[in-house]
Amino acid sequence: MQTKDHLQPAQLAIQQISLQHVWISIFMLCCFLVTLFITPRTTWFEHIGSPQMSEIIPHKFGDWVEVTEGLGSTVIDPEQQYAIN
Repeated sequence: MQTKDHLQPAQLAIQQISLQHVWISIFMLCCFLVTLFITPRTTWFEHIGSPQMSEIIPHKFGDWVEVTEGLGSTVIDPEQQYAIN
């Protein structure tokens, strides 16, 4: 039977690496369990309902103003405008 003092350097290194692997494995398992615990299971809209986007988005913000009329007929290129008319 060999004691720790009589172990070859290679055998001692294997024992130290194995202990490090055990600690790393325990740490990884703990991290996995924490992620299972903190992962959300439900979505927020299941509790408060679907958001109404027309109410969330502001109609005016600073210098920006919502433009609703004439969006479909806007042509930027004058040649395209001439071709359409």
